[in-house]
Amino acid sequence: MTQAERIYYDRRAAEYDNWYLGTGVFAARDRPGWHAEVAALIRRLRGVGMRTVLDAACGTAFLTQHLAGDTTALDQSMAMLRIARRRVPGGRGLQGDALQPPFGVGTFECVTAAHFYGHLNAEMRQRFLGEAPPGSWWWMRRGAQASSPRKHRSACCRTDRATEFINATSRRHS
Repeated sequence: MTQAERIYYDRRAAEYDNWYLGTGVFAARDRPGWHAEVAALIRRLRGVGMRTVLDAACGTAFLTQHLAGDTTALDQSMAMLRIARRRVPGGRGLQGDALQPPFGVGTFECVTAAHFYGHLNAEMRQRFLGEAPPGSWWWMRRGAQASSPRKHRSACCRTDRATEFINATSRRHS
């Protein structure tokens, strides 16, 4: 993440959730079915049921707060983490780089990533997925560059299928 991106996310932290909520500058957007999709995603996250979970680049923890288990929220923005720590009081909120996490490979049974994953090029995606042992579970948002809510689908995959997932996602959304 560049310094300009860090500043951007620090400045946006207070209004970052407006995108999910359809408020603020997003209030006028016509997004049929959007709120139902967000609700379905939240239900899916609540059902993940892993013992240890890392949300990489967690932002404000809008989604992280719905994960069960021993949850660690990781983000480079301190402004985002201040909000995340309030939302996940039983978890840990750590400042750090998801591509160079401050813990070893295999620390978490499940790793989640939402918007962050869409910012990564193919090489970075491979590196990111390499942080988990084979067989661990990942959730990430598909349609990273898409603006239509219909393309903002989530996917679960095991790391032993991660290359297949990356290749399919990259072909559709690059």
